[in-house]
Amino acid sequence: MPELPGAKTHDKTQEEALKNAYEVIELWLETAKALGWNIPKPQIIAA
Repeated sequence: MPELPGAKTHDKTQEEALKNAYEVIELWLETAKALGWNIPKPQIIAA
């Protein structure tokens, strides 16, 4: 999540880490809105 400074996650499996990532993103965005931070546009990475 390079667009969100300080937002990181990990877990035992990729599936669990991805689930955690969604939660981290949600919490980061809620905090950013509450504190009046600029919310960066998502980067698009071609696979």
